[in-house]
Amino acid sequence: MVSKMCSMRTTIELDDEVLAEARRMAIASGRSLASVVEDALRDELARQRDELARQRDELARQRVELARQRDELAQQRTRTAKQRAQLSPRPFRLPTFPGWGLRPGLDLDDMASVLDFLDDDSGSS
Repeated sequence: MVSKMCSMRTTIELDDEVLAEARRMAIASGRSLASVVEDALRDELARQRDELARQRDELARQRVELARQRDELAQQRTRTAKQRAQLSPRPFRLPTFPGWGLRPGLDLDDMASVLDFLDDDSGSS
């Protein structure tokens, strides 16, 4: 039990059943009602302190894990970028065919003239 450095008189409202149980505990243990209430309050405060400490520890663990995952993702991105940089594109070759080149008067920028040429050429074959 913690020694009393100073005590203060105060009034609190308790549920009738809680008060009755505290009185029964005081009588059974030979202690005062104030002592039973103080011990119960200390125990509850310690339990809540321990729970808050556990939650803080869990949050710290989660932060460390998130930082590790962030670093791992950054490393993966770096590896992927390096792999992409190492890939050289395959050379692209346009097929060519022997012949005389473009027909005189055919303008490839003028789609209507190309279509006219194809219509004329297919009809004469």
